[in-house]
Amino acid sequence: GHLIDAQSNILKITKSNKGTMGSIANSGGRGNISQLAKGINAPVIVNGYDGRPAMQIIDKSYAEGLDAADWMTAAQESRGNAISTFLSTSLPGAASKTLGSIMAPLVVVEDDCGDTQGIKMKYNDVQILDRYLAKTAAGFKTGTLITDKVLKAIKRSKKDVFVRSPLSCRSKKGTCSKCQGMDHKGKPFKMGAHVGMRSAQAMSEPLTQLVLSSKHGSGRVSEDRSPKGFDKFKALTSANDFEHMASLSESTGTVKNIEKAPQGGSFITVGNSSHYLAPGLSVKVKTGDTVKKGDQLSNGLPSPAQLVKLKGIEEGRNEYTESLNSIYKIDRRHVENFVRSHMNYGKVSKSSDPGVFEGEIVEYNSVRGNPNVQIDPYLPPMDSVPGLSKDWMARMGHRNIKRSIEDAAAYGNAADPFGLDPRVGIAMGKNIL
Repeated sequence: GHLIDAQSNILKITKSNKGTMGSIANSGGRGNISQLAKGINAPVIVNGYDGRPAMQIIDKSYAEGLDAADWMTAAQESRGNAISTFLSTSLPGAASKTLGSIMAPLVVVEDDCGDTQGIKMKYNDVQILDRYLAKTAAGFKTGTLITDKVLKAIKRSKKDVFVRSPLSCRSKKGTCSKCQGMDHKGKPFKMGAHVGMRSAQAMSEPLTQLVLSSKHGSGRVSEDRSPKGFDKFKALTSANDFEHMASLSESTGTVKNIEKAPQGGSFITVGNSSHYLAPGLSVKVKTGDTVKKGDQLSNGLPSPAQLVKLKGIEEGRNEYTESLNSIYKIDRRHVENFVRSHMNYGKVSKSSDPGVFEGEIVEYNSVRGNPNVQIDPYLPPMDSVPGLSKDWMARMGHRNIKRSIEDAAAYGNAADPFGLDPRVGIAMGKNIL
């Protein structure tokens, strides 16, 4: 803790450097503050080959020169970053292809789905601009477009607002124009607009930089071991367990007991449920606190797969969006389009609808509001989502070409050249939306 504090203080001092090198590093034009700090001050501690703090203090700057022991210690981090970056060059390309396959069918199919629920956003969040109000706010009626004038009034009211969003859009297929808001030119999205592909491109372009940031980070050791950059993106979209995953409450109740575990970590008792926190996770609650099902009990990164299981699809979508949005610096609606497309499936647990069978994986919006169908939320890994398409040619557009053809023949799958996925129409030489 003291060493990390010392490193943080050195970074603060270096950041205030008014010289030429300080100005260049602060602007991001070349290098960064961490690199400059190591050059003119001292790294103090660096990460070892396994990503954890190396067990030797480096008390000299690179400008002063390092002895053999310090050089070997610092080389662990440098070599690890170089190897990881070299091996990771293919990851952004593969992820970009998957993003396009997942969001290709997200097309504007109607003007207004009639949603009155929306999502709750902060009154001072500029990302509410160019959206429509889902509920009355600051004296403005439901359905009002949030312009600069409306945004100023909302900020003065200091009350959070409910806005239309792709996350809450009720279109059974595709999406509606009202939930997408205005485009980059300040105009409504037209019928047939491929908003999904637009969002896939916006999310794909920063991925290469995310790979570099996840390997190099800020160049300093931190007590927070949560995934960063592309590693965070990969952890969130994998639908699997990952290192430093936050512990979530499995029930609503009162925190009855917190105790150290003999093997390391902690045990937290909520109601009648016991939760184990792995070593490295710190407790965020205290005895007597009331928590809801799905609330975080520790620090770390919450797993979307656990969130959707404990909180349901709609709340899960909101929290998944918040986690992903912390990685990107783009229009939040792009992230919402992805989350809507990824967290959009459920396994039918009960059905009296003749067209829907128990055990079947269905799209959430296709059965949303159907009283004859009950589903359990299901979040597949991002790479598996394109394989859930009922259109066999759309599945071929992603990967597993041979298997897609074999399954299509075995199960009698069809391909719709006039459907929402543009790749099918292009492949068959038909007009597309």
